[in-house]
Amino acid sequence: MIDFLRLEIGQGGVRPCPRCARGQGEQDVPASIEVIEERVAELISVAQIPSVMMDGFEPFQHPELPRIVAALKDAGVRRIGMCTDAAGLMSPHDARGCIEAGVRVFEVPLLPDALGVAAGVSAPPLQASLQGIARIREVAQHLGVFVFVSAAVPACSHSAPHFAEMVQAAINAGVDGIRVECASPGRLIDKATLSAAHDVATQAAIAFFGDGCEDYLLGTPLYTINAISEQQADNG
Repeated sequence: MIDFLRLEIGQGGVRPCPRCARGQGEQDVPASIEVIEERVAELISVAQIPSVMMDGFEPFQHPELPRIVAALKDAGVRRIGMCTDAAGLMSPHDARGCIEAGVRVFEVPLLPDALGVAAGVSAPPLQASLQGIARIREVAQHLGVFVFVSAAVPACSHSAPHFAEMVQAAINAGVDGIRVECASPGRLIDKATLSAAHDVATQAAIAFFGDGCEDYLLGTPLYTINAISEQQADNG
């Protein structure tokens, strides 16, 4: 089993649902490379050779992204993950450079266009994120390396009308897993919708797992990013 530690490369940010988080966070800004290098050292002190997921700011907007990835590799991180809206990966050149740099795990938050507009936040169109996922797949296949791609779908009263649509869009894009991101407690979508989404994902052989959502996932088996086998991850 593989545990991914989170490396915050920014401050603030609005996730998982911008309407739930509105007014709760600072403006999303990148952390300095010096601060990030300190955080990398802290992670290494926790785990000898951790697997690390970059989070907390859109990586492709961070001016020091190449140095961040290099710092992780130099520190001996075995598996590098990236949480990204994937719009920056629509270019085959960028996707190839990212994978060749050593990133093997991608987590893509999917935000319905209508939800972003209603919250007044600037976000790439959903189609751009889906195209980015497809590009990751194409480039990885061309390079002959294994990558794991998961979609993060918000679960709250605001996203409820779009939940089934987001799950199906993620499946169509070819993800390996769908992670349900909890918003505010008590504001979750109904169990019938969750159950139907779980069934559809299972039929498509896609892992469907929660983010601290065990209480409302109907007791179905939970999968996490830890479910990537050591053998699969090492193929990359």
